[in-house]
Amino acid sequence: MHARSASAALGRLSLCHRSFATAAAAPTRLAARKRRLIQTFTARVAVGTAVGVAGAVVASSAYWTQDAADCEEAKRRDLAAAAAAAAPTTSTPNSADAAATSGWVEDPLSHVRHPPTLRVAVFPTPLTLVGVGTRTVTFMRFQVYSAGLYVQPDGVRKAARAHPPTDASTTSGELSMQFLEQLYQQPRALRVSPVREAEFSHLRDGFARALETRVPSSLSPDDKAKCADDIKVFKQMFPRGAFKIGEELVFSVKGDEMFFEYQGQKVGQLKSGFVCRTLFSSYLEKNAVSTNAHAAFVDGLAKMVAA
Repeated sequence: MHARSASAALGRLSLCHRSFATAAAAPTRLAARKRRLIQTFTARVAVGTAVGVAGAVVASSAYWTQDAADCEEAKRRDLAAAAAAAAPTTSTPNSADAAATSGWVEDPLSHVRHPPTLRVAVFPTPLTLVGVGTRTVTFMRFQVYSAGLYVQPDGVRKAARAHPPTDASTTSGELSMQFLEQLYQQPRALRVSPVREAEFSHLRDGFARALETRVPSSLSPDDKAKCADDIKVFKQMFPRGAFKIGEELVFSVKGDEMFFEYQGQKVGQLKSGFVCRTLFSSYLEKNAVSTNAHAAFVDGLAKMVAA
């Protein structure tokens, strides 16, 4: 009996020893597996360089999906998303006033294109493009949409005759407030086209926040309440669903009325001096919602006055 007990004890000891050895070797095997993953992916990225980062990720995806570990699957998804975000996106122009895209102006940052002239229902003659720029959000500079500013050249020159675009108080890269006040009385439009497909609700909320943060603190409580009501109506004018690549949303202003056009069709109208002015001042004045759009618009207006 003692012999059998001793034999059983030795068996258990041997089993424990093997289990311990297996557990001790696990990190080594895991590290080796990780090295193989990295080596394989690196080789496939090198092969895919000729066709770009997106192609390399696609070429490697089959290998990554064979690994059952959740962390490796997450890596594959992150790499694919990063490649898609980095790839330039060119929208297919779909403006209501031009069938051909010849002569369209490409946004240098997002590669979205805008027509050189824009016809909107509220104006008898087409408006002229001033400049284009991309709206980005978050510290990662995620591109949301490209915006084009359109005006009547005669209206811009009329504003300049009332007050020059720059004066002694104007800093570099800015326009004088007196000139801008004159410009805000002229016909104008903002054409927006998405860099990638997004919900209209996201676009709407972004514009609404830009308006809300620019309500003057000096206003009376009643005037602030009026601005808040106007912003609510502004939000109701946006279409529902997805804003797709190649589509356009146009905000045109005549006096203190704003007209909304989606794909060449009028979808709403709002009477609000605050909204009509502030939507454009958020691009044309200091602390603009888009620094590159601000620079392009300011430069384009200055050139239009000098022409």
